[in-house]
Amino acid sequence: MLTAVSHDFAAGRVYAVVGPNGTGKSTLIKAIASLESYGGSVLIQGKDSRELPPQQRAHLVAYVPQHLPRAVEFTGREFVRLSRYSRARRFAGLTAADEQAVENALELTGASV
Repeated sequence: MLTAVSHDFAAGRVYAVVGPNGTGKSTLIKAIASLESYGGSVLIQGKDSRELPPQQRAHLVAYVPQHLPRAVEFTGREFVRLSRYSRARRFAGLTAADEQAVENALELTGASV
């Protein structure tokens, strides 16, 4: 069980949550993404994450679970592309700028997909 956890995350930085099994790492990440019920509050840009509209929350927080159903067979590039849809207009495809952002993210992380 987590208690009194507080941290400010800077934009453009990479962070890791580490610790022994069963200490709440996954629960913390799911709470940040509002995928897990919790007591207390998770503030994202000063607003309670549970009160953010889903599209705005998706624009700010992304979560990829450790295990996926076997029927889900996405490449790494396809997962990164999914992260851009919160920025797209309804029923619109990704723009050239979105595709460039995908390429930048893959290059930044050294991913080979």
